[in-house]
Amino acid sequence: MNYYYLLIPIIGAIIGYFTNFVAVKMLFRPLEPINIPLFNIKIQGLLPSRRDELAESVAESIESNLLSIDNIMEEFDNEVIKEELNYIIKDTIDQKINKNFKYVMPRLLKDLSREIIVDAIQEEVDENFDDWMKTLTEKIKDEIDIKEMVEEKIKSFSLVTLEELVLEIADRELKHIEYLGGVIGFIIGLGQLLLIYLL
Repeated sequence: MNYYYLLIPIIGAIIGYFTNFVAVKMLFRPLEPINIPLFNIKIQGLLPSRRDELAESVAESIESNLLSIDNIMEEFDNEVIKEELNYIIKDTIDQKINKNFKYVMPRLLKDLSREIIVDAIQEEVDENFDDWMKTLTEKIKDEIDIKEMVEEKIKSFSLVTLEELVLEIADRELKHIEYLGGVIGFIIGLGQLLLIYLL
C-alpha cells in the first residue's frame, strides 16, 4: 500500500478544520459589505448584516422571558420600603418643626404637634401604600420600555464591540466547532482510505 494514501485523512482534517474556521470567522467578518461585481452579490458577516434583527430578537426575549417591570417591582420588599418611608417622614417633620418653630412654640406643644402630624401621615401611608405602589408600577411601565432600551443598547454597539461580546460569551464553543471540523474531516479521510484499500 502506498504510504502517501495516509495523507488523505490528514488532508481531510486540515480541510475540515479550515472550513469550519472560515465559517466561524464569517459569522463576524467582513464587518462591512463587500461587493463582488462578477456575481452581483454582497458579502457581509452574519452578525453585522443581521445586527438590527438580532437586537430586536434578544430584546424581545429578555422582556418576555427574563426581565420585565413587574419582575423588577416584585423584587422590592414593600414592608421595608414602607418602614423607610415612615422613618423619612418622621425625621423630616422633626427637622422642620425644630428648625421653623424653635423659638415660637413651647417644647411640649412642639412634641404634641409632631406626634399628631406624624401619626396622621403614617396612617395615610399605611392605608394607601399598596395603591401608591400599583400606581408607581403603572407609571414606570408607561415611562420605561425594557425591550426598547436593550434593543437600542445592542444597536449602539460598534460591530467590533459586538464581535468581542459574542466571542467573550461563546469563544470556547466556537473553538470546539473548528476542532470538530478537523475531526470530521479526518474521519471522512479515513473512510476514503478504507474505500481505496477495499477497492
